[in-house]
Amino acid sequence: MSPRQTKALETLAKPEVKSLLYGGAKGGGKSVFGCFWVLLTSIGIMKEFKLTPRRYPIPIGFMGRKQSTDFNDTTLETWKKFIPEDFYEIRTSDKEIIIHNTVKIQYGGFDSEDTVKKFNSAEYGFGFIDQAEEVSQDDYGTFKGTLRLKIGDTPLRYKTLLTANPAPCWLKDEFITQQSRGNEFIQALPTDNPFLPPDYVDTLTDAFKHRPELLEAYLHGNWDTLGSGKIVIKPIWVQASINRVLKENFKRRVISCDPARFGEDETVIYVFEDGKIIDSMIYGQRDTMQTAGNLVVFKNKYKAEFIAVDSTGVGSGVVDRLRELREPVIDVNFGSKATTEPKQKKFYNRRAQIWWEAGEMFANEEVSIPDDRDLRTQLVNCEYEVSSSGKIKLESKADIKKRMSGRSPDRGDAFVLGLHALQFCKKNANDYKRNVHIDIPDNKNDYGWSYHKDTIL
Repeated sequence: MSPRQTKALETLAKPEVKSLLYGGAKGGGKSVFGCFWVLLTSIGIMKEFKLTPRRYPIPIGFMGRKQSTDFNDTTLETWKKFIPEDFYEIRTSDKEIIIHNTVKIQYGGFDSEDTVKKFNSAEYGFGFIDQAEEVSQDDYGTFKGTLRLKIGDTPLRYKTLLTANPAPCWLKDEFITQQSRGNEFIQALPTDNPFLPPDYVDTLTDAFKHRPELLEAYLHGNWDTLGSGKIVIKPIWVQASINRVLKENFKRRVISCDPARFGEDETVIYVFEDGKIIDSMIYGQRDTMQTAGNLVVFKNKYKAEFIAVDSTGVGSGVVDRLRELREPVIDVNFGSKATTEPKQKKFYNRRAQIWWEAGEMFANEEVSIPDDRDLRTQLVNCEYEVSSSGKIKLESKADIKKRMSGRSPDRGDAFVLGLHALQFCKKNANDYKRNVHIDIPDNKNDYGWSYHKDTIL
């Protein structure tokens, strides 16, 4: 183990320490340490109580995360990767890890009714909660109520290990600022993990260079920089982008559309050439067939490669009509998952991904906007927070409308959608990702690629 992991192990061995919060940044080796600690603790109990293989192994501990699927996809995979196979057997149907046919570790998510019901009668000696910033204090309290296992008449030395990234939650008070008795905090930073790739810190720095508050949290473990009410696209970036002459011009052209949903909403159509609007049409509610027709006219006029449509709500009707017309449409559901697995770990949904990546383009001076007061106002009125799961999450559209006196950010949504669609143009032909639905004729086409109709790329 690394020196910092060794320190955490020694801290948990102290009789006065009941719970340890380990981590506080990305890449600190938290989950790996948690898996090793569970194994070592299990073997220690087996030796202390001279336990031998038995038909029905004794349940002695619990491993979990807030979401069962997250535990299976991440923590359990870490266990499989780092713990030697001859030590254990995983029984997925029972959600148990059997160690040397003697004791067992039960695992799961706090979102599972079966897990919560199990807590009502379970008796454990220790537990490991990975990414504990995801769970509520009530969840944690419910689990701690299970720490009452006795072997024979002898109680165990009850211990809990929690790992976490910085997030605005109860952990900060409980373990850092107002540390409760028996609680300890050991910070683990990327620089404390000698097993990371040599360029990991540089990669992290580049990924969050336009967001110093997140860099402070994820690289330096600063819990004080994260709170709600952060602006996704900063006003200074937007102001500097008005009528900007872009440095590069790849002549990528796309059409974006945010169809009107309610009476006061706008249907917004933007024609993009790279990061700049070159034409637009904005109007109130109209028939989806008429909006689809307008989009086709713009596409043909400007020889755009794709039409990107927000398919949430009435937008699905526009998408269906464009598919009937065999037009190259990118169907974007803002509420769906982010486009790739790494981005799904970073963003709460695709809407968060699209707005966030637009912010990066503004910060990198890759955007030019017209001097449109409504567009400017909407772009700077979307706030984000880091959710309890450590993902970037945007405030709801309804909350934005309240703050903007009932005005929906339709122009802002259409604008960031257009920027998002640029990545799918010929210049970045290899960047097609899952969840992007393309409907193109069943033969070679103007883009030089061959697709089958209704293929999900």
